[in-house]
Amino acid sequence: MTGPDGLSATALSQEMGIAQPTLSRWLREAPIDKVSAMATTNPKTTKSRRPKDWTPGEKIAAVAEATHLSDEELGAFLRRKGLYQAQIDAWQAPACAILGLSTRTVQRWSEQGDSGDRRDGPRQDPANKLTTGERQQVLEVVNAPEYRDLSPKQIVPRLADLGTYVASESTFYRVLREEGQLAHRQASRPASAQRPREWVASGPAEVWSWDITYLRSPIRGQFYYLYLITDVWSRKITGWAVHTEESADYASELFCKACILPGTPGGRLVGLRWNFARRIAT
Repeated sequence: MTGPDGLSATALSQEMGIAQPTLSRWLREAPIDKVSAMATTNPKTTKSRRPKDWTPGEKIAAVAEATHLSDEELGAFLRRKGLYQAQIDAWQAPACAILGLSTRTVQRWSEQGDSGDRRDGPRQDPANKLTTGERQQVLEVVNAPEYRDLSPKQIVPRLADLGTYVASESTFYRVLREEGQLAHRQASRPASAQRPREWVASGPAEVWSWDITYLRSPIRGQFYYLYLITDVWSRKITGWAVHTEESADYASELFCKACILPGTPGGRLVGLRWNFARRIAT
């Protein structure tokens, strides 16, 4: 129920043939610290996955940890985990039902939360670093209830509308990055850089490289455009043309002519745009 592929009590009851109240009692009797440890054993950390993909155990652990935090610490926790306040609120009722906790118990935990700030500053700072008070003010602003669901590029303009200046937008981002509070919080998946597909030529007429290069004209500020296609394997120029403008139609026409030239095999051919022609012209 709390592992990487955790199931609900109802689903596990139907699969294992164990009564649902028994499963709920077992989970209710398990210490919250143990539930948190079991949720964190997932090899895929919650930072790399969207909150809606979390297992029930991870959601329960997040709710249990959030209830012990002060208002300022809760804002830092939400940013670090990539969560919104509304998600914690939505998970709280099901988590309390599974753990057998009352709403009053959750409120009592919140009231007993430690209000101390245990975050440390960076080890090394430039000469014009923020003072301790200024840095603390930035964290208090971004973790305040009215701003903790917003990004710095939204917070800074809103403060400006109120006539308040705390720090620049880049300073907000830098402080949050150093505090580990820049987790991805949108519904979409985080952007990931992917290397382009590599093409390897083992012979002629397999991979072509092409580009459009500027050529000087007699008139200053005006140029001719050299459309040039080269074979990656042999470095042979397989097609070229000069026009007075840059157009996709001219490039398409040049490729069609180059592909029907004598000696061009009719097999698979890949054409990649690259700045090789620009290097030749210079």
